[in-house]
Amino acid sequence: MYTLVGGVGTVRPNEYKAVLRVRGQAVGEYESFDHSDGRLALVVGYRGDLDVFVLWDASLHPRFKNGGNIQVRDTTVHAAAAVGRAEQRRPLTSKITEIVIACQSWNLATAIDDRVAWTGGVKEEGQWESSQT
Repeated sequence: MYTLVGGVGTVRPNEYKAVLRVRGQAVGEYESFDHSDGRLALVVGYRGDLDVFVLWDASLHPRFKNGGNIQVRDTTVHAAAAVGRAEQRRPLTSKITEIVIACQSWNLATAIDDRVAWTGGVKEEGQWESSQT
């Protein structure tokens, strides 16, 4: 789990981000999340002052540089803080659209269940109810 940083007063005030690093990863080195032995890696960011967790699809981020980051729009984070949950469609350079889930702590178990069920796939309409941003 990563700290969700950014927002107002930063270079990109319209987004929050998690700065990606894994244990033992050298500066500038590329690494991957461990999916061996049937593991499902979750990429999670948390913003304590808003009590918002953000869940990205780790399977769509197979290689990342130490210090690279993964983003979410500020409107998605703020909507989750206001109503408990929000989603963002995030186009990736691979031409795949990632769905990022943001939620408050009281809604985290459901969001994790949805992230696990939906990782690597495409959301089917009506699969779960949420706010769209």
